[in-house]
Formats: sequence, C-alpha cells, structure tokens
Amino acid sequence: IDDTLSLLHHDSLQKATNMLVKASQIVMVSAGDAYEMGETFKNRLLKIGKLVITERRNDNLYFLASVAEVTSCFILISYSGETEQVIKIADKLVERQIPAIVLTSYGDNSLAQRFDTVLHLSTREKLVDNLGNFSSLISISMLLDILYASAFNADREVHYQKRLELSRGFEKRRMSHNPIINDHDV
Repeated sequence: IDDTLSLLHHDSLQKATNMLVKASQIVMVSAGDAYEMGETFKNRLLKIGKLVITERRNDNLYFLASVAEVTSCFILISYSGETEQVIKIADKLVERQIPAIVLTSYGDNSLAQRFDTVLHLSTREKLVDNLGNFSSLISISMLLDILYASAFNADREVHYQKRLELSRGFEKRRMSHNPIINDHDV
C-alpha cells in the first residue's frame, strides 16, 4: 500500500479521473487474476450510472477496441506491461486514438510507452518465481478503489443520489437485525 501510494502522482490521477468522468463507456482489459478486481470496479461504477464492460476473452477485447466509440475509455491492466494480447489491444487503441489508463509495474515497459496516463503498481514480485501475486493484486485493487473514489467525488452529490436510487431499487427487502449496519431511513 505504501509503495502504491508513493508511486501515485496527482496529475496522473487527475487525468485518469477526467477520462473516466468523460467516457461514454469504460472497457476493462486485464490478464489473469486482475479480471475479478475489474468486476468489482465495474459493479461500483454501474451504481453511479457509468457503463463498464468487462470481458474475459482477449479476442473480444481486441474487437471491442476495434469498434468502440472514440468517446470510450479503456483501462489496461498488465503487471509486466508486456502481455502480447494486451499490447495488441493497446496498438488498436493508439491507432484509433481512443484514450486509455494503464495500470502496470513501475519501470519501463511496452504498454506504458504507448500511453500518457499511467498509474504504477507496486513492483515487488517476480513474474513467475513468487508465492502468489499478493502485492500486485493489492496494488491493483487499491488503484481501482482510488479511481472509483475520484470519479465518484468528481460529482459527489449526483453520484451519491444515483447510487442510493439504484441500490434502493434493487435492495428493497435487504435488512439486518444488527443495528450497527441496518439502514434506518430505507
């Protein structure tokens, strides 16, 4: 967490936030375990009225990059920044001049070279010789949480009301006997 925060720069975060706020749709591109974090990010953004697409198949992601509106924004997540399928998608986005936010390891890599808006992940793990990608997943999760919070706060009152409206519409019967977590005004 400390590494991730130390690598986060205000201007890059502001640029990424503006891209998310302006985007007609957001497409998540990730390799491996980061996909599940993209699903959580999608869930949060949907509840404030932002359309987010997550897709497991790399061929479909390439085709999405080929047909997406230029008002879209892609979020490309690759720890190494060298994942072949992600690079193909990145090249299509560059060709079509569709903006992207890159989440990748600190240091020079092919993916980071293609875009201006790069948020760096904590780089404490080897690609293969590791005990599990713990620190990189924590870093990805944290950056996606920060991106969501920043986009939410860009128009806080509107997003808060939209979130309440959508959540209350779906969660009509959700309740708890625990007074600490129970909503009293629902």
